[in-house]
Amino acid sequence: MKSVALGKICSLPPTAKDAMYLSSIKDMYAKRYASEFGEPRGCSERDVKALEQDLGQRLPEAYREYLLWMGNDMHGRLKGSDWFISDVRENTVALPELLSENDVTTDKLDDLFCFFMHQGYMAAWFNLSQTADDPECFFFSEGNDAEEIDGPKVFSEFLKVELGL
Repeated sequence: MKSVALGKICSLPPTAKDAMYLSSIKDMYAKRYASEFGEPRGCSERDVKALEQDLGQRLPEAYREYLLWMGNDMHGRLKGSDWFISDVRENTVALPELLSENDVTTDKLDDLFCFFMHQGYMAAWFNLSQTADDPECFFFSEGNDAEEIDGPKVFSEFLKVELGL
């Protein structure tokens, strides 16, 4: 049985509440993709708060910033995968089954938040109990022996790689 350890959580130094975790990513995106895709379509603060209410807690700041920036941009650069606010509840419900079918065990399945899924065989998530504003992420892909994400370890870095920046 494969195991994904969720034990060690990298916490980042305290920052201002209004810190912009995605500023450089937004700038690179505008320079590289704005002419092709236009401005990303974000969620409203109300949509984000409704999701947080469903979860019973506030989402990490970097992920909130992503949702407000491009959390409804289904026809933009991330189209084709389930990244959007309308997908995360279903992704999170489907994640334990994907991991179980592939003999992957994790600590506290009820604490996982699946922000990305692709065609039911790839998923990325973070642990909701993390206190870091830019949470440590984990990745699984069927047919891949890698048990944890190789390369980017926090949400903002994962997003940057997936955007091709």
